[in-house]
Amino acid sequence: MHIGTNVLNMNARQSLYENEKHMNVAMEHLVTGKKLNHASDNPANVAIVTRMHARASGMRVAIRNNEDAISMLRTAEAALQTVTNILQRMRDLAVQSSNVTNSNKNRDSLSKEFQSLTEQIGYIGETTEFND
Repeated sequence: MHIGTNVLNMNARQSLYENEKHMNVAMEHLVTGKKLNHASDNPANVAIVTRMHARASGMRVAIRNNEDAISMLRTAEAALQTVTNILQRMRDLAVQSSNVTNSNKNRDSLSKEFQSLTEQIGYIGETTEFND
């Protein structure tokens, strides 16, 4: 009886095993449509993809922050426009009040409106908020 190893048979088996392994990887790539299914497929590319995902996530956060900032600025702009309109009315009232032909009753009326507008500006300053 002869016990030995058949080197050719062992090499053929090893080649068959390697080819089957490569075929399974290729089949997985075909089925999933992805070139990288596991970190072992290409560690360098996995690192690149991981950095790109992190960068994309950071960009999404930055976009949300910018959208919030734009909304906040729009809120502030609306409040400032209202205050500007009130200040223009207050200027008109001051000019009207300086007219010497106004009676005391008219000046009191103008003064009350002026005071009311002053309070409105304070109210706008206290209540203008940004809510997301």
